[in-house]
Amino acid sequence: DSVAIVNMNYRLASNEDSIHHEEIMEDIQAMVAHLGSKTEEYKISSKLAIVGASAGAQLAMIYAYKYNSNIRCVADIFGPSIINDWAWYSSTNIWLGGKVGDILAEYVGQSWDTTAYKAVSPYWNISSNSQATIIFHGSFDPIVPLSHSKLLHAKLNNLGVENKYHEYPAFHGFNTTQSADVIGKMVQFFRPHLD
Repeated sequence: DSVAIVNMNYRLASNEDSIHHEEIMEDIQAMVAHLGSKTEEYKISSKLAIVGASAGAQLAMIYAYKYNSNIRCVADIFGPSIINDWAWYSSTNIWLGGKVGDILAEYVGQSWDTTAYKAVSPYWNISSNSQATIIFHGSFDPIVPLSHSKLLHAKLNNLGVENKYHEYPAFHGFNTTQSADVIGKMVQFFRPHLD
């Protein structure tokens, strides 16, 4: 078995350049469309999984759940899944160097609005038809609340969506041994969906 891995870039959220959620989704869609048009040339399968860590995990999840049902499976590595989490939004985080809400507002394109923030929250965009999802999170994550992953896992279970949840004694990132374990578990989880 061989797997083609594409390391995708996207424009970072910026108030100055008017780059917000929609523009970032356009970038991801452009990459996915490019891959779809080049399967013969690149000698790759059209079966796709999507993986992200931290903000990238939130983008991977929302893209799969809301915009592209052809994605076969998703890996969420300590990603925020509930953007409309008021307690998180209204907190100050020394690791991020300021208010969480300022960062989220730049991504969403506006300050707090329940409807707009739910619309970009993976948690609120899953259904019984959502893709199989594997979740990894550090127990001591000081940036993305662990509760986001636990609640996502519970909702996926309630909806009957195949998923796995793995928690490590870690902060917002994994050590070499944990990272190797994440890769191994992710490959094993993805394999039946990509064969």
